[in-house]
Amino acid sequence: MKQLLLGAGVNHKVRGEVHGELTTLDYNPDRRPDIVWDLTQYPWPLETGAFDEIHCYHVIEHLWQQGDYKAFFQFFSECARVLVPQGTVLVIFPNPNHYWAIGDPSHKCIIHPIQFQFLCQEFYRIECDQNRGMGSDFRSIYKDDFKIEKIEQQPQYFEIEVLLRKVG
Repeated sequence: MKQLLLGAGVNHKVRGEVHGELTTLDYNPDRRPDIVWDLTQYPWPLETGAFDEIHCYHVIEHLWQQGDYKAFFQFFSECARVLVPQGTVLVIFPNPNHYWAIGDPSHKCIIHPIQFQFLCQEFYRIECDQNRGMGSDFRSIYKDDFKIEKIEQQPQYFEIEVLLRKVG
């Protein structure tokens, strides 16, 4: 199993066990990642379909400004590109109701778990095609597809975990 840790930090650890090969990516060379790269520069220097899992802990809130939907979709499309079919992405971010979500001066946006429904083509079929009008239709710019496997607030921490599975 090949795992990718985005924003590797200093620990180079994933939640759970490392199974197989772990590749680390971070913009800061002092953290000694396998690959030094700015995640806002696309495409990432990674092969298409190279990874079974992507781990992304307390990273995405640093990448794009609030409301920059194009950057949001570009990031997750790049995740889809480097994942194998049925690969997973584990994203962890500050709970939007916790002061730390806006307390860190390097956070560019607040992430809410409901945003992840926009990564699911099934959401668009239900909410947009059936004229319920519950969300914006981004299918003109977003063609990839994920299924939400888990959304879980960690009660002992100030964070939320979202597990996505690539469809197809």
